[in-house]
Amino acid sequence: TARPLTATLAPVSKVYDGTTAATPVLTITGGLVGTETVGATGSGSFDSKDVLGATTVTVSGVTLADGANGGLASNYSLAGGQSAAGSITPRLLTPTYVGVDKVYDGTTSAGATGSLAGVLGADSVGVSLVATSTVRDVGVRAIDLGGIALTGADAATVLHSFCRLPVPDRGPSNQRRRGRARQLEHYCGGVGSMSVLTDQMR
Repeated sequence: TARPLTATLAPVSKVYDGTTAATPVLTITGGLVGTETVGATGSGSFDSKDVLGATTVTVSGVTLADGANGGLASNYSLAGGQSAAGSITPRLLTPTYVGVDKVYDGTTSAGATGSLAGVLGADSVGVSLVATSTVRDVGVRAIDLGGIALTGADAATVLHSFCRLPVPDRGPSNQRRRGRARQLEHYCGGVGSMSVLTDQMR
């Protein structure tokens, strides 16, 4: 009969992908004869698919492979069930922010919209922001973004990447001046309130 082996499981980490699937790394710690070696790969799962809920990985299946010094997988057996610490890190998203044109109204009010690239499947993740400006006159102006935050049921599973804001023209009724938008990039960091650099379109 096959000789039983023992093995340990190293801590497992992955970037959030919406599943509990894990790729365990097993190290054989006992049972090999002499200098024989065999390889071991496994399948397993996290105890949660979410960043905040995943703490443990458990091996559900093991496959042995022939090794060196005459070590044959068929001569050995290794049961699953090993467990170790597991963690899931937030998925990186790329937000794009676009300034909204407005008709002259004598105020400095401003608007912008945000969208996110990289959200998985049916996950619910959005972005909220506050747009302001200090310019009230017709023409090109800078827009400031503040209070940027991820929203939605799955917001804790992701992080911002680069914030991009093409700043729009602002013109009077019946007329919109179109210029060239400079794409600006500023690293925003993680979840929470953030500020974005501003620029002008000329």
